[in-house]
Amino acid sequence: MRLQTPPTAPPRKTGRLAGFTLVELLVVIAIIGVLVALLLPAVQAAREAARRTQCTNQLKQISLAWQYHHDAMKHFPTGGWGWGWQGDPDLGYGVDQPGGWVYNLLPYMELGNLREIGSGLPAADKRLALAQLSQTQPPGFICPSKRPSQPTAPKNHWSPKNCAFKVGDLAGKSDYAACSGDPAVPEAPTKAEGPANLTVADSPLWKWGGPHNGVCYLRSKVKYKDITDGTSNTFLVGEKYQRPESYDGSFASGSATYDFGDNESMFSGYNRDQHRSTNPQLPPHQDRPGILDDYAFGSAHSGAFGMAMCDGSVKRVNYDIDITAYRWLGVVDDGTVVQERP
Repeated sequence: MRLQTPPTAPPRKTGRLAGFTLVELLVVIAIIGVLVALLLPAVQAAREAARRTQCTNQLKQISLAWQYHHDAMKHFPTGGWGWGWQGDPDLGYGVDQPGGWVYNLLPYMELGNLREIGSGLPAADKRLALAQLSQTQPPGFICPSKRPSQPTAPKNHWSPKNCAFKVGDLAGKSDYAACSGDPAVPEAPTKAEGPANLTVADSPLWKWGGPHNGVCYLRSKVKYKDITDGTSNTFLVGEKYQRPESYDGSFASGSATYDFGDNESMFSGYNRDQHRSTNPQLPPHQDRPGILDDYAFGSAHSGAFGMAMCDGSVKRVNYDIDITAYRWLGVVDDGTVVQERP
């Protein structure tokens, strides 16, 4: 006898489509939001760590260039004449060179073509060529936590004696500054601009500012033998303090709000754009809005800033470093050896 399977009843229609309910969708969105909130700080921290590493590597390359310069010229790069002068390719690498340490390091950072701009040209043509140089931003001098590596507006009436730079031109900048020692005012107050012309510069009547006690300053020619405190105990080049609102050059003009520590081309002579001090009145600190402290070291990084030492190593210096130790680390021959590393 054959059994017959009864026909299967068709599925009943419930009138409800498969999918998420509104409540389920909101729960999923909330979970995603929580995950993003948890992961975002970690991602931001990882990115900042990468930027800090890049900044450290740039300082390392700069410190190596200082060593190469010393090997070739038997002294560290000069600080130049003053903010009123641009580097000149025909005036050598010593005290007759108006350009500062950045300008003189160019050949030792595979940027020798920039150092030769204007070489051998008549005065008028050289002024134009040097104006083009002043608007150039070479790689390796901008902290990635601060701003893009591109020229920014100096926002002032900077008109160097030997360069046709004009109002409205952009300028290449450096976020790193050499250590001039512990002067309260790194720029010599009455000589900050430099001589009026080459004739005045050569005159015995022109009195240059007094010497400082760091590795680079007005017309300096510091040698390894001058660093009697030891190269591992002496600051060379570090990150400079800057107000965040001036990163892009859009700060207001006027003495009360003007950032004089970032208002000229990086190829200019001795000034606070490329030189900072370890004077106790100028402690290092993290970049802060509204705080003008353009003689101090510091950075956009939290906790510490980068500093290359005269032996080529790069240290992270805490902002709360003992201020006395900090002062002596900036001086080449004070006779104090700081045992505790920054």
